[in-house]
Amino acid sequence: AAEAPPSSAEEGLSVLYDLAEVLEREGETARALAVLLEVDADRPDYRDVGERIEQLTRAQAGSRER
Repeated sequence: AAEAPPSSAEEGLSVLYDLAEVLEREGETARALAVLLEVDADRPDYRDVGERIEQLTRAQAGSRER
């Protein structure tokens, strides 16, 4: 679904947001963060993208400190 052209910009953002959610659940935090940064670049006010970016950034920093 992420590779098919979306029928609207909103749908495209929704697919990317959902993809990031799945990646995060699967422990792929770096990939989830990259996807959310892409959403943020297109529309910084989309859902809770800013908060999730902050959370994943902190998680990434914490995992590097160990």
